Amino acid sequence: MTKHNGTINTASILNEGTTFIICLPVAVAEEEKITPEDSLAETYSTPAVAAHILVLDDEELVREVIGAMLEELGHKVSYAVHGSEAIKKYQEAWQNNSPYDAVITDLTIPGEMGGQEAAREILQTDPQAKIIVSSGYATDPVMANYKDHGFQGRVVKPYHFAELKKVIERVLMGM
Repeated sequence: MTKHNGTINTASILNEGTTFIICLPVAVAEEEKITPEDSLAETYSTPAVAAHILVLDDEELVREVIGAMLEELGHKVSYAVHGSEAIKKYQEAWQNNSPYDAVITDLTIPGEMGGQEAAREILQTDPQAKIIVSSGYATDPVMANYKDHGFQGRVVKPYHFAELKKVIERVLMGM
């Protein structure tokens, strides 16, 4: 709650119950806007570059959703559940001269190495690695200032097809 500048208030009446009031400020984050020129045909068209992308997320449903979206965009997808698994997969691919074209990593993985730590390790192996941070916490300082933390892009959950496509293409093209 403190991290998000929120408060929790309680009111209790003996033998009747307790009421919890949770207050969170409205999040205003800078997001990449999709312009009216982004037509459906452009949104669902084949990517300029078909890439092999490593997705790091601890939630199976999230992996399935983003994987389906990336495959629809023409990309090949591999998955990791924990940061250490992502690092191992990236290092193995790198050593076999078939590195991933990009990595999309969840910022926070409870009880395990998260995306920020995994990104640091991957960048030690490959300083040119293209890593995109992903989180539902749009106002998290890492999300707000992703470039300062070694990421080349960011995608806010829940994922939007057009935004994901735009970020992937921009990162793959080095923009």
